[in-house]
Amino acid sequence: MNKKRALELTIEVLRESGVSKNKYQLLVALLKSSDLEKGFTYSDLAQLLGIKDPAIEDSSKQKIKRQLKTLDEVQNEQSLIIAKKLFESGFEQIIKIENIQKGGGAGNTAIFSLTSHPFNAEDKSIFDTGFQNQRVGAVHYSLEKIEKLPLWGRPFQKVKIDGWKKGAYIALPLAVGLIPIPLMILFIINSEWINFIAAAMSATMLFKVIHPFYTVLDTGVIKSPQWLLPLRMAHALLITKKTETGRELILTQYKSLCPICEGQVHVVDGKHEFKGRLIGQCERSGREHLFSFDHITKVGFPLREPGYSELLKSVRLS
Repeated sequence: MNKKRALELTIEVLRESGVSKNKYQLLVALLKSSDLEKGFTYSDLAQLLGIKDPAIEDSSKQKIKRQLKTLDEVQNEQSLIIAKKLFESGFEQIIKIENIQKGGGAGNTAIFSLTSHPFNAEDKSIFDTGFQNQRVGAVHYSLEKIEKLPLWGRPFQKVKIDGWKKGAYIALPLAVGLIPIPLMILFIINSEWINFIAAAMSATMLFKVIHPFYTVLDTGVIKSPQWLLPLRMAHALLITKKTETGRELILTQYKSLCPICEGQVHVVDGKHEFKGRLIGQCERSGREHLFSFDHITKVGFPLREPGYSELLKSVRLS
């Protein structure tokens, strides 16, 4: 594996995704190394980062530890986009800097190395299936980097539901449904109708806020709530996938080019005869240029039949 090239591509994704450079400066620093296959001590990393040797300055070691932790969090948040970028460039693995020999005990020194990890099977299925389904008249959706999210939306970019989080996730809708009931009963008994209405409205609003995060567990993919997104962004999705310890919720988006007019195709909630479905809608002809959407195969077929498919076939074959 060409680790230098993989490192460059990873940095490129983080930069294009709007991640602050100080969160991945350790990766940038590693590019200065003449040998990425070797192990790095804290002193080596300090030299690459241009800070004092931990043997001289105690705080340097803590700075490096914070860098490693922040970098791991950022790479996890952007893992789908990074994997897609590497896959499209011919790689089958992602890279991470990890501690392969923990310090302490018998005078051992901590050693860090750029290690390779195969793509997660479900991660890979999210972005690679579409490349193998090129068909006349179909749209081929691709995973796109999401625009910079508002502060309140960033925690939802990638959420792992495992351990104690799984219990909290299950308990939250029960709390939302049950806690207001005794309060509302008390308000009714005391004829406090304004408080009763306020409590009922608050419970309803809270239910609407959390409802999409549970609906997605049944459907696998739903339209993202608009409050998670920046004002200028109208189209994003919440998808879910299994992990070894639970599930993951991912906020992302898919786009395609319309095979009819080459306009941008966005994934939207279907209306009228397509109500209840996510469909691809062309921004240039939103009533006629409509396509199915499947986030597993990444292929969509025309929903307005017949006509366009036959036209496209004749054009391609002529």
